[in-house]
Amino acid sequence: PVDFEALRGRRVAILGGGASAFDNAACALEAGAADVRLYIRRPYLPQINKFKSMGYAGFQRGYACLPDAARWRLMRYAFACQVPPPHESVLRCTKHASFSLHVSSPWRKVERHGAKLAIHLPARVDRADFAIVCTGFGVDPAERPEIAHLAGDIARWHDRYAPPTELADAELGTFPYLDGRFAFVPRAPGTAPHLADLHAFNFSSTLSHGLLSGDIPALGIGAARLSQAIVEDLFVASLAAHEADLRRLDDRELAPTPFFVSPELRGDPAP
Repeated sequence: PVDFEALRGRRVAILGGGASAFDNAACALEAGAADVRLYIRRPYLPQINKFKSMGYAGFQRGYACLPDAARWRLMRYAFACQVPPPHESVLRCTKHASFSLHVSSPWRKVERHGAKLAIHLPARVDRADFAIVCTGFGVDPAERPEIAHLAGDIARWHDRYAPPTELADAELGTFPYLDGRFAFVPRAPGTAPHLADLHAFNFSSTLSHGLLSGDIPALGIGAARLSQAIVEDLFVASLAAHEADLRRLDDRELAPTPFFVSPELRGDPAP
């Protein structure tokens, strides 16, 4: 958590150009920061959210059925275009004279000099009192403490699909390769059967399933697919109990009528 009140009167440097970067910048500005600079590598902010074109039901329901090559091609294009920050968040920042955006400004190195920071850019060194890094997040299972002990068993996309050279993307390759039920699959087929009970319903499912785990228009479809999968798994695993219930049922619906026939005379199959 960032203590924004502690940034009053201070110089703040923010790395990143997405929604979280602008929201953090806005909070610092509104808390009274003296100078807030936001740095991005690109020469301009992304302008078009290509993921919006995936918001119709046909895409949401059909994407996971596509061959690996098609899923990779579509998502690589959308990821390469990136997503613009919400214009509301941008306007929260630009109304402050103490805000500035610095394009084509990747951070080469950050050094601490006492209580100050020196941020090395391609053409200069900027000074700041505080830095906030908003560079997104990774999806490699090995970096998640909850499942790190299983990471060696989990297949990633780079284990199952080799894209053409011109479409190579190391980051996309780290996404887990999920089955049609959002479950992890083993890196070596036929091993690690426990992975079938472990479902990834989060951003890491994007390459396998599209936007079903987090994009609001598609969330209902994703939740229904996931819950259906879990219900099926639980039903199959408890088949013996369901079959016992079937055989045990003895609700004699015609007992109040003259057409009731006792079990002994019916010759029903043995329970």
